Amino acid sequence: MSKKNEQESVIDYASEVSHLTQELTKRNQAYIFELDKILSLNNLSEDKRYKIKYEMMSELVAHQKSGKTAKQLYGTVSQCAKSILEGPKEDLTKPSEDWKLYLDGALLMGSFFMLISVFTSAQQLGIVTLLLNYFVAGFAVLFVTKASQNFQEDTRLRKARWKSLLKYLGMTLLSMIIWLGGMLLVTLIPEGINPVLPKNVYLVIGAITLVLKFYLKKKLNIRGGIF
Repeated sequence: MSKKNEQESVIDYASEVSHLTQELTKRNQAYIFELDKILSLNNLSEDKRYKIKYEMMSELVAHQKSGKTAKQLYGTVSQCAKSILEGPKEDLTKPSEDWKLYLDGALLMGSFFMLISVFTSAQQLGIVTLLLNYFVAGFAVLFVTKASQNFQEDTRLRKARWKSLLKYLGMTLLSMIIWLGGMLLVTLIPEGINPVLPKNVYLVIGAITLVLKFYLKKKLNIRGGIF
């Protein structure tokens, strides 16, 4: 058990809240009382409510000395309750999780190659090869995306730019080599389990996955991709 959990386990929140209540102004007491009612009506457990009240009341007692009220610190009771019930908001300035970036890149590049195969006069690739390309391309795009993010962060912090640039270009080149290598390997899949389908089938699959890419980008709020 961590030190933080050990400290929390020895705190009698109910007793502390009872003690802190006596130190609050009447206005702040009323604020905490109304807040607790709303949290209770929304089925927040008693233990969680006591912990929240303890943390807020401890802060209030310290700020009362300078004349601050609960409303000034936390907004209206309804605003405070909404913030607690909804939890911390996602930081929209940070890139999305890796799995989202992978999914976004896989759908984009996989769709691109699926559609290219429709309009090229070269020998058609098998359906399994093109479908596996989604998975391989996803990793390649993810590596390039992460390298790009690191390069941008180094540039922002004014770190060694040439070193960062070379690292970024190296990761991009390595990703492309791995991607092309993976594509060459999957082309070796026997034709018996990797049939070449009519171009119309590839067109439909490519179009659907491309639309899905943009739908999920908006639905999942995917941020930080290179495309």
